[in-house]
Amino acid sequence: LPPERVPNEICCPPTRPFGWGTPLSRIGGLPERVPNEIYCPPGGTPVPSPPPISSCLPAPIPLSMPTVTLTLTEEQADTLLAALDIYSRLKMGQFSAVTDLFPARHFDRTAAAAALKEARQAVMPELDPRGYYGIRNLEAGEQARVAFDVQQVLRHALAWHRHPEGGVTIDFDKPYQTGPEPLPRAEIRD
Repeated sequence: LPPERVPNEICCPPTRPFGWGTPLSRIGGLPERVPNEIYCPPGGTPVPSPPPISSCLPAPIPLSMPTVTLTLTEEQADTLLAALDIYSRLKMGQFSAVTDLFPARHFDRTAAAAALKEARQAVMPELDPRGYYGIRNLEAGEQARVAFDVQQVLRHALAWHRHPEGGVTIDFDKPYQTGPEPLPRAEIRD
């Protein structure tokens, strides 16, 4: 089945090896084309779709808002993705995520976990030692949600670029807005 769409939103759809008749006509007249999909306008002749740029095009950012364009290599994008992930996790109280930054490093993980637990309790004493805030919790803060939103869009675009056939991990899920800012736009060009 086709993924649900929000009006005027196009978001990294999976490659589909067959046509659906008139695809996505409900998105405000934007003729979105998907690789290998047979596009068939009403009463028209089926034609193959051209390959699009891997992108996630959420609702447009209002023209009144200043925007920033950042061009990254794929390696830099992966590094930014990891930084956004750790930042949002720390703001939610998941201090234990720090040790995940060093998977190959040999150190006393038990001592590190105890030190991180103590630091977290000093910063967020109201939390149960085993708990943390969800991303939508007001205590996590707007910056955590903004970072999470950017992370979602970036990981989504990278996932579809790397695996246009799709997948079942959260990376392929449509990003959803949790913060006060509109979702950013990510484009990947070969």
